[in-house]
Amino acid sequence: MRNLILTLLLITVTPFFVNGQKTKGVVIKFPGSEQINEKYEVLKSDKSIKHGIYVSYHKERYNLEGDNLISQTGQYKNGKKDGMWTTYKPPTKKGSITHTGYRISEGEYKDGVKVGVWKTFKEEGKVVLQHDHDSNSDLEPIFYVYASYPAKAQDAGIQGTVKVSYSINTDCTISGLAITYGLEPECDNAALESIRELRRLMKKHSLNKICKAEDRTEEVKFELR
Repeated sequence: MRNLILTLLLITVTPFFVNGQKTKGVVIKFPGSEQINEKYEVLKSDKSIKHGIYVSYHKERYNLEGDNLISQTGQYKNGKKDGMWTTYKPPTKKGSITHTGYRISEGEYKDGVKVGVWKTFKEEGKVVLQHDHDSNSDLEPIFYVYASYPAKAQDAGIQGTVKVSYSINTDCTISGLAITYGLEPECDNAALESIRELRRLMKKHSLNKICKAEDRTEEVKFELR
């Protein structure tokens, strides 16, 4: 079976210059290996001061190389972290599919201090926790849950919208999950499962643990692209 590499992000590293200061590239390799561990720039006038693009890498695995092994990206300004920094999980493999590019955290630095809203990615990227460093407060998470498009339905060219109704209880559980407008059995089941997963994640990670009792109808779309 042919292996498949799934990369979520394409990262392009470009030269970084600030105030016209000249920099020199530095490459550090893993001990006893030719694989790059870190690469960054330092000031030519003082090689102890990092200044410019910074990239670090995970140790080689699954015969991957280059951007598929990136561990962290960011930049330095006169020796201090500055601008956007992103940390990535090591590659993982499930069956014949290799996953790379899953983010762990992302946010901005200013003069070496975290500023603004930093994001932490949980549940394989389905949940994004948010912390505002300016106000030192947690914000409501963001949730990304997508229905799995059944291969059989794709092969048959089936697409459309499934409508799912359910009730939210005061303890944030749900009940009465039902299809009010179906498409085909496998798509209908995938839609139900996506709503179950979304509500499970919301109950687990939402800051508000008390919900308003209400009835809802959600639309789950299946589109061929």
